[in-house]
Amino acid sequence: MIIKRAALAALVASAGLLAVPAPALAAPPTPEQLESALLVPEDFGFDFGYNETHNREVLSAGYSKSKGCKAALKALTPLFRAKTATWISRNERPEGVKEVILAGKPKQIDALEAAAKVMSRECRGTIDNGASKRSFQRLSVGKLGDAVYAFRFISRIPEISSEVSMGEDVVVIRRGDTLIGLTHNGFFGSFQPSLTQKAARLAATRLDEVLATG
Repeated sequence: MIIKRAALAALVASAGLLAVPAPALAAPPTPEQLESALLVPEDFGFDFGYNETHNREVLSAGYSKSKGCKAALKALTPLFRAKTATWISRNERPEGVKEVILAGKPKQIDALEAAAKVMSRECRGTIDNGASKRSFQRLSVGKLGDAVYAFRFISRIPEISSEVSMGEDVVVIRRGDTLIGLTHNGFFGSFQPSLTQKAARLAATRLDEVLATG
């Protein structure tokens, strides 16, 4: 019996020596890594440059009558005030892209993702007051990151022109415990909807590349 116990103890000890240690948790991306993941004017063409006006607003909550939409946009304020940010605009035309990247603790990122989910669900519908017509529409930019949420806002002033007087797309992408906040807007016929999907895909790809090498 003593021999069997000794053999068992030796077996357990050897198993412990051979046990594979648990993998270390990936370190969060550094500010420098996040900065390198930002979009640059060259991503969009020769006629784009950096915008010196740094507007942190997502979209005026006053444009919507939905309490859920207003609350969600307000709740996303911490994301769009992230330190890692860039503003890009088209030269001599009122159109631009804003991108922010925020890496945080799971609880913080979960709360911001929840707000983005409400945003994509509640920011819908049309408001027509006669002088202007504003609409919130569902927006699809493809499967990006671990999750993506988006909507499109369009405003027209029929008495002046049938063209879009203001268009703005809002996109939030999650990858792990990092979020991308992206807006693309344009005024007075300068809004090009296809630019949003290009910007969102580039932003998601660049972040993936940075996180993979971190």
